[in-house]
Amino acid sequence: MFMPNWCIPRKRHPASQSPPLDGCEVEITVDGKVTTKKRMDGYCTYQRLSRLGVGYNLSDTVHEVSIRVLDTQLDKREILFERNRDDFDKHPEKYTPHVWHAGAIFIVGEMID
Repeated sequence: MFMPNWCIPRKRHPASQSPPLDGCEVEITVDGKVTTKKRMDGYCTYQRLSRLGVGYNLSDTVHEVSIRVLDTQLDKREILFERNRDDFDKHPEKYTPHVWHAGAIFIVGEMID
């Protein structure tokens, strides 16, 4: 029986052994219009997938889209919910990385060169 990898329970590691967390600000450009989004929220004390929509209600035509990680350093402790700040104080090293990983890309339409 096939089970998608997102259904397989994963072993929880102590916070001191947790993998480094993503967390940064990204710049999203769709057809020349630029927006930015923080890729960290108050729940970010562990690795998890989250959705990032970049284009809504677009016309049925060719669009140019880019996403890039900005140099902006987030105040990650301040972003966390108050109840999660203790984890930041105990394990600041896991919050140090300034990265973002795309877990999947969903495109409605076709990619062109």
